Amino acid sequence: MLAGFYLMWIAFTAIFVTCLIIIFNCSRKKQLYTVNAFMTAVLALFSFIIIAVCSYDFYAKFAGEHFAAGQCQFTYVRGGKSIDTTEIVIDEQLYKIKSELFKKIDDGVYSCEIRYMPLTKIVYHLTIR
Repeated sequence: MLAGFYLMWIAFTAIFVTCLIIIFNCSRKKQLYTVNAFMTAVLALFSFIIIAVCSYDFYAKFAGEHFAAGQCQFTYVRGGKSIDTTEIVIDEQLYKIKSELFKKIDDGVYSCEIRYMPLTKIVYHLTIR
């Protein structure tokens, strides 16, 4: 799960840098007000927003501030055409993890502790007590 997160962060950073290079070249050639330059600027803005969200989560992961503990309700959710997930409910907050990462967890209530990224709610550490 985290590998996909890091790959997404790297991909959008590359898209953002490429967009900045294209916009810089358009401004040098005085083609800044064309449709292509406008769409490139929109793509650069979108990429910057994605990078900002991922960067905040990346920083928060290493700061280690976001965790939840208590009675955890585990529920396996079959994704159909999507990815199968396991939902974790702690104090009425919902967190999701990919089921393949924690295959041996049966549905039920356990005492657990999780560490997660604050914006995307990706669980990267789970301890069942």
